[in-house]
Amino acid sequence: MVFAQRRAWLGAVMVAASLTACGGGSSTASTSASTGGGAASSQGSGAGAGTGTGTGTASNSNDGTGNGSGTAQAPSNASALTLILSDASSGDWATVGVKVASVALVPASGGAPVIIYTAAAPAMINLEQLDHIGQLLGTVSVPAGTYSGAVVTLSGNAGDVALTTSSAPSAHVDAAASTAIPASQIEVQNLTGSSGSQTVAVPVSFASTLNTQSGAAPQALDIDLPLSKPSFILTHQPVDGTATLYAITFDGAINVDTTSDIVSMVLRQSYGTIAAVAADGLSMTATIDNPTVPAVSPETAQPSGQALTVWADTSNGTMVYDLDAQAEVTVSNFAPAAALIDGRYVRIESRFEPSGSLVATRLWVSSQFQTVWQSPEGHITQVDAKKNTLTIEDDSGKSQTVGVNAATEFDFQGNAIGTGTAMLAGGLIAPGFKVHVGLSGTRSLARTVDIEAAIFSGAISNASATGLTYSSQYQAPIKNYSLALDYIAPSSPNGTDAKGQPIAGYDYWNFAFPSEIASGPAAPQSFALATTGSLVSEGISVAHWADPVFPTGWALASTVLVPIPIGLATVTSGLVTNGAVSTLTVLASGSATALTVQLINASGSAPLVYQMDRARGNGKNNGNGNGRGNGNGKVTLRPVDITTSAGLDQLSTALQVGVSVRIFGLPKADGVVQAYTLVYYTGVKPAN
Repeated sequence: MVFAQRRAWLGAVMVAASLTACGGGSSTASTSASTGGGAASSQGSGAGAGTGTGTGTASNSNDGTGNGSGTAQAPSNASALTLILSDASSGDWATVGVKVASVALVPASGGAPVIIYTAAAPAMINLEQLDHIGQLLGTVSVPAGTYSGAVVTLSGNAGDVALTTSSAPSAHVDAAASTAIPASQIEVQNLTGSSGSQTVAVPVSFASTLNTQSGAAPQALDIDLPLSKPSFILTHQPVDGTATLYAITFDGAINVDTTSDIVSMVLRQSYGTIAAVAADGLSMTATIDNPTVPAVSPETAQPSGQALTVWADTSNGTMVYDLDAQAEVTVSNFAPAAALIDGRYVRIESRFEPSGSLVATRLWVSSQFQTVWQSPEGHITQVDAKKNTLTIEDDSGKSQTVGVNAATEFDFQGNAIGTGTAMLAGGLIAPGFKVHVGLSGTRSLARTVDIEAAIFSGAISNASATGLTYSSQYQAPIKNYSLALDYIAPSSPNGTDAKGQPIAGYDYWNFAFPSEIASGPAAPQSFALATTGSLVSEGISVAHWADPVFPTGWALASTVLVPIPIGLATVTSGLVTNGAVSTLTVLASGSATALTVQLINASGSAPLVYQMDRARGNGKNNGNGNGRGNGNGKVTLRPVDITTSAGLDQLSTALQVGVSVRIFGLPKADGVVQAYTLVYYTGVKPAN
């Protein structure tokens, strides 16, 4: 597990850089920025490739959002970067669909951001399917240089963010299971641009600079887009019974890190159309296709225009499944299979090599996109060892049950780990695992179960020097388990830390400070102390298969301690500040005991604080400039920076006795809850 993947737990756009020279050409680029209704433009040349000195120019302008789209031409020492989108899961949602419009890098020496990726028609991607794995967006060319940050621009028009509840959402979601939330109830915050062209541009700073000089080692740039962050999706269910609104906040919710360990990345299976097989048969090129989100029937490919080159596995062989003929073949060179795969739709399972190349481990091909897509993908919701079945929740929040027999093959990240129904017993397969199932010809029997991420989560107990007990807390009791799990061996490799130093043995970190990893021999005992407090600690852990401590099962490699939702609460005593520490007491709904909540107001340690204001609707739908009505009022989420005296004063004034707040915090051993996110309400009062 590398550091970039750790941050992907909290959600991410990851940029994996294969730093190789891309040929001749030269260019300049300039950008003017604006806000509100201003204008912006960027100009540069088309991407250079091959050899020679040819140049050219291209220009574009935006619609007044201040986020010009376009790509500067790569100079002679440019580098190829593979863009990857990834995220972590939330048990409340089956679909959280977003559209990435562009990505730009900020030069460390100053100057205009360099746009490296622009989607002419951004495809919606479901973040829920990217639980601890990454989805390839494409490969782009980047001018050599050193970059200190990025600007990620997401589409924000009505319908550009999609929400569908899971099969068992928690109560605060205020929607029935497997329900698509109407676009009129989704409010993306901090939009700019005119109706139909609205976006949110999110600037982020890198923890360490990204160097794309020619000859540098392949790298990954991890830009977190966290579903797990409480402020990403905030609901407002009013007491007057009008519709619940869902506030989506991209600003301030993204963190960034870089890593050079791309080999440890786990990639989601990609879809595409095979364009050509190389003359020597060692590689093939496909055009990336994205499934339609939300899904349609039959499922339809959304061409991205992005090319993807994958190589045959010359060492182990690439398995090719012909889904139309129900046949399979293993090849170490694509030439013999060229007639089988050329021009057809394909689903690709691949891995990164140290060189940055993608090697295909398995291919599924068909003349119909529906056929390569329809294999169940999602999170396991139920394991039935008596009936020999697995139930998987799909994008729509609905479940599909598949059978397991003696021939069913179970893989973990491309490696075979077992066969048959015995894999369903003893916690070897658990609810919450992210899987992609290959079906047999009967369409109800699992031929292969590819475990893309083995995730254990829930309430933590019995933490010791060797392991812990997880008691899962799913809304549906049938999904829950209680499992005692060991940590990986102290000598087992476990990725790298924020400084690129290798880690051995188990590690953990606080959700609020993902760069501060506790590792080494003292980590287990430190973890035991950290999980002793006034509230039951909760965590999410990634497991490794076949560690020396458990050669035939799972061992925990890493844990993130997640904020506990205190829920809706009422202030019982206002904010008192003493230096860098502020405290207040609150009474949670349904509780008889007040909690002391601590807020650190020092820079780098302060919680996310928001004022959520919901205006009263006027009972009719007049539209508000972006095609949405205001009959239910409008939610506005305003960040409050309590590291400044003005922000701290604003919060102190607001937190009067009786004010409604929602808090997510981390329990401490002294009984205090350290706030990670605090929201206080003005306007229409929330019901729960």
